[in-house]
Amino acid sequence: MIILSTVLNTNIEPYTKKILLDTHDSTKYLYRYGTDMFSDSFDPVPTIEKHEVLRSTPKGWWIKRVYEYSDWRRYGNDSSKAPKERFVLKTTGYKRYAYGTQLEALEGYIKRRERYLCILNNKVDSVKRTISIAKSIQQQLLTRGGTTPE
Repeated sequence: MIILSTVLNTNIEPYTKKILLDTHDSTKYLYRYGTDMFSDSFDPVPTIEKHEVLRSTPKGWWIKRVYEYSDWRRYGNDSSKAPKERFVLKTTGYKRYAYGTQLEALEGYIKRRERYLCILNNKVDSVKRTISIAKSIQQQLLTRGGTTPE
């Protein structure tokens, strides 16, 4: 492991912490967990993506991209048109794409899935409210003999 930042002072920013980067044969990697969209299974399983770090800047890393589902929707089977690199910030915080360790990547995946579940629950609540309103309108129409509400 290579320690890229050793800022531990919580007085600077509450979310600043060590950023670790896995190395293997002098090649650096960042990790991201995702759900396999092309799986034949009805039970999606979290899968790990290993992104090679192409170059480093003071603010982040340029990583080699994996051909993603969003790329397939945008570019079809022609992956040559899809971007080959992606920039990842070194700072920890909101919406980080990839992480230096598999554990951090798994924690990020869990947070993304929890947020997604919250969004889906809000949508379910909204649909339930609209169904309730539609049923009350239906009841009003039935009591009036099928005429349109005035």
